Amino acid sequence: MLESKLIRAKGFWAIENSDRPAFIYPDGTFVTYGQLADDIAAFSRRIGQQRGLFGIRCDGHYRQYVAYLAALNAGCPVLLMGEGQTAEGTGLSLTYLYAAATDTLARFEGAVESWHPDLAVLLSTSGSTGSAKWVRLSFRNIAANAASIATYLSLGPDDRAPMALPFQYSYGMSIVNSHLAVGASVVLIDGSVIDAGFWEVFEHCGCTSLAGVPHSFELMEKARIRTDHLARLRYMTQAGGRLDPTRVRHWVERGRDEGWDFFVMYGQTEAAPRISYLPPAMALETPSAIGIPVPGGEIWIADEVGRPVPDGTHGELCYRGANTMMGYAQSDADLSDGQGSDILKIGDIARRLPSGAVEIVGRKSRFVKLFGLRIGLDEVEKHLRAMGVEAACVARDDLMYVLVANGSGASVAHLGQHLAEWLGVPAGNFRLVAVDALPRQTSGKVDLQAIGGLLEGLPADPAATSHTSPARKGLKGLTDRMLLRRRNSVAEVFRIHFPQADISSGTSFTDLGGDSLSFVAVSLEIESVLGHLPENWPGMSVAELGAQARERRRAVHIDTPTLVRALAIMLVVAGHVGLVNYGGGGAFTLFVVAGISFDTFTLPQVLELESVVPVAVLAIRIALLTIANEVMYFEVSGYGQWPAFLFIGNWISPRVQGASWFVEVYLQLLVVLMIVLSFATVRRMVRENTFRVTIIAAVALVGVAAFSDALVDTNALYRRLPHLCAWFLMVGVAAGSARERGQKALVTTVMLLGIWQFDDYRVIGPVFFLLATLAMIWLPSVSLPKVLASGARMIAGASLIIYITHQEFSGVVEILLGACPVLSWTVALVGGVVLWRIYDPVDAWLGRRIRALLLRATGRRPGAA
Repeated sequence: MLESKLIRAKGFWAIENSDRPAFIYPDGTFVTYGQLADDIAAFSRRIGQQRGLFGIRCDGHYRQYVAYLAALNAGCPVLLMGEGQTAEGTGLSLTYLYAAATDTLARFEGAVESWHPDLAVLLSTSGSTGSAKWVRLSFRNIAANAASIATYLSLGPDDRAPMALPFQYSYGMSIVNSHLAVGASVVLIDGSVIDAGFWEVFEHCGCTSLAGVPHSFELMEKARIRTDHLARLRYMTQAGGRLDPTRVRHWVERGRDEGWDFFVMYGQTEAAPRISYLPPAMALETPSAIGIPVPGGEIWIADEVGRPVPDGTHGELCYRGANTMMGYAQSDADLSDGQGSDILKIGDIARRLPSGAVEIVGRKSRFVKLFGLRIGLDEVEKHLRAMGVEAACVARDDLMYVLVANGSGASVAHLGQHLAEWLGVPAGNFRLVAVDALPRQTSGKVDLQAIGGLLEGLPADPAATSHTSPARKGLKGLTDRMLLRRRNSVAEVFRIHFPQADISSGTSFTDLGGDSLSFVAVSLEIESVLGHLPENWPGMSVAELGAQARERRRAVHIDTPTLVRALAIMLVVAGHVGLVNYGGGGAFTLFVVAGISFDTFTLPQVLELESVVPVAVLAIRIALLTIANEVMYFEVSGYGQWPAFLFIGNWISPRVQGASWFVEVYLQLLVVLMIVLSFATVRRMVRENTFRVTIIAAVALVGVAAFSDALVDTNALYRRLPHLCAWFLMVGVAAGSARERGQKALVTTVMLLGIWQFDDYRVIGPVFFLLATLAMIWLPSVSLPKVLASGARMIAGASLIIYITHQEFSGVVEILLGACPVLSWTVALVGGVVLWRIYDPVDAWLGRRIRALLLRATGRRPGAA
């Protein structure tokens, strides 16, 4: 009924005048349907009487939706394009190209003059081998699918959907279409699902749903994003790839417990895009299924000649519906074709389960998707043949293998780099295998079955093909790879830092168990690959990072804790060498940074492993580095006392030779955390609500410090004791888990209370500590010139080594050149960075060995990291 009503009324693109919000901005202001209708009319006047193909560069701005609806109403077929896509790159003759970001409408001469009157939208199939196609969708196609989605999701005028997906993707387009179809609202929202700002806008604007891809939900789990407080949340949808069945069941159960539904959806761009959905009740029984057909659609499983097969039998997945595309377009001539068959042969091998749900069990087509790009295996083979290379391509588990016959005249390393550039994907996401000869059948055709046998013995490791450029050999190669650590791909960065891990295109730094000690080193190398460092990169997969275009940017983002970490150690050293009196507080700031890092990296691993091994590994790595430095310095100079070697100098005297009080207190606090987190009850409480537990702990520790100060005078020890400094660390943990403004305000209050107490209730200071901590609580990242950001990351990564060695470096300078604070400060920083770059691979190796040893000792299987 809804579909026919939409078609009779021309469609969702014919906006009716009302005062209801159509598009909502992050600050809560909105554009009504009446205002939207006026904006569409105004834009239609810009189009005028001339009709033609209308390209829109999509960047998320409200204006792109106005242009989309105005073009549909004007009868102009719309091409939804990427932000950087050119008119020439479409392969079609555009009349218009609109850039929403700049509100510029370009017109072209010699454009196509005829097309089928039913043609409404063209979406790219994301091809990458030069044979890209545009999917032709009619007005009926998009209206029918919008109606189907609105039906099974029970959409109504009160629904509000955050638009967190690109509009040029069929998934994103379908959200807008289906909500406009029922007079609902679309919330224009920026950022990732792990950004605190995302959820602040989500709640503030009263969003009722969330649409995500598999990685979105993986990120939310790892970041421990809470949704139980979202009063208006009605459902979540997942599409864009397969979500592991165990995670499907987890999200369905989570939604059931919190009062909202979780829908798994399946589709193709060719179906505008939705084909099936998995109702929550059915997902609990068959979480591996893609579900049942959307309303108005029909699904069946066919044999090789197209005949339906019995339930449970494997065959090709087929679909029929009013949303089935008109066909493809590769040239202007294709635009005049009408509606083709309404049967869509998907190319996936599937079966129907007893419940009636459909389950996909394999692939039929000679295509593989890498980074969202559909790679034609035959096209790759053809391209290589044109180069004189005898090769065969096969796909397995969404990974492309290229078998190259020896004697083809091209090195595997060279081919890897060439294919990466030609396909537009990093080399780490396909694998080249050299073979003596390609196996062939008696007919001379390549024997794909025999190739499958060859691959059985190979690990599905896309990072295995990370080839070194011949240009990076010799001294330059040594400098690039050992000191500057320049890598060829994101996969190579991960493979080098986590050599024993099973790295795939879906693997992220967080998945690999990355911690605060490796965070900066890895970030520097990823920045060298991409030319910039994306925000929230630790949670991004190899595929997502690799898909980031390499850009030359003068200014880049750096996360605030990393910047503060660099500034704090620079000021600590400056104060110690007599360069400047900054007022103190640098070491206390580093405790807060350590707390944020603990929340980001260590605590999630503890909860995932149900073990305190990650805390132990962190403590042992810090202790080994510190004691190694103390022992070597003692052997050279004789400077050092036994309490320093036992990390208890802070309890004896501030003048214990060789002692590093910050490291001692930090290690003592890590031991306490290990004891506390070893209790399953505590881990369960932290998992359920990390912020609540950590903010209560921070308040309690401020109280412990106040009570202790009232009982015992520890000024002779400079109050450098774990029970007096613990609140600094816990404020950092609470700040790291704070997602909402109210939570951040509470952390700020506790911080101010704590520093007031620590300063004997006189003034609130030091100034640097206050400003730095406030910045870390309220400002996720800052933009800096790239050279400054890279330098800050270097110093932040080396901060621990700088802290424990700066007195030694400055002492050498003073012996050789006399008192020179500027030179002592510079040598201490540079010397620390150099030592860090040398020691970092050793530290990474030690971390892996210690982790594996402790996991075996505690009866757990060593993880990939």
